[in-house]
Amino acid sequence: MLIATNPDADHIGGLIEVLRRFPVGEVLVSGDINTTRTYEDFLDALDASGAPVRVPRMGERFPLGEGVMVEVLNPSEPRFPDRNNNSVVVKVTLGAVSFLLMGDAERLAEERLVASGVDLRADVLKMGHHGSRTSTWPFFVERVRPRVAVYSAGKDNPYGHPHKEPLQNLTTRGVAVYGTDRYGTIIVRTDGRDLEVLPERPS
Repeated sequence: MLIATNPDADHIGGLIEVLRRFPVGEVLVSGDINTTRTYEDFLDALDASGAPVRVPRMGERFPLGEGVMVEVLNPSEPRFPDRNNNSVVVKVTLGAVSFLLMGDAERLAEERLVASGVDLRADVLKMGHHGSRTSTWPFFVERVRPRVAVYSAGKDNPYGHPHKEPLQNLTTRGVAVYGTDRYGTIIVRTDGRDLEVLPERPS
């Protein structure tokens, strides 16, 4: 399974080579479109791969084998007017360990997730929108209660990601935070019981 969380270039650009190089059983997309050349190349790669493509619904569950379960939490209806809040959000669980992957989801999506009553608790939170202040609000962190949070952001990026507010929302609650700007590639490994964070380099 391949998940394109939203149609922005920074979310689909790397998936083009994945589709070209590896067999993909199914592709989940948010349902939003874009007008960039990267998006057109992504559509071409999808078509050439022959993989079925669909927009998942909140509450759908996908068993991936060996005990891994993927539960879709977003997009939901009614749809939001912006691509970020329509990002595909999934909770991935193996045994007693779970990961919440937020795409670019921001406050509106976080509010709807909390209001839905779905179990948001997760050991690892992949922070929404690259650690932007538009995401990872205190009320949301309280519901997720992660042990570890990870954000993806380039070093010295022009957006100023990560912003200090979401980092403080996590660190003041004792959450260990790892970002690609400081640690490089970050691997989080679990056997369903224990959790290990393997950064490419020390901060």
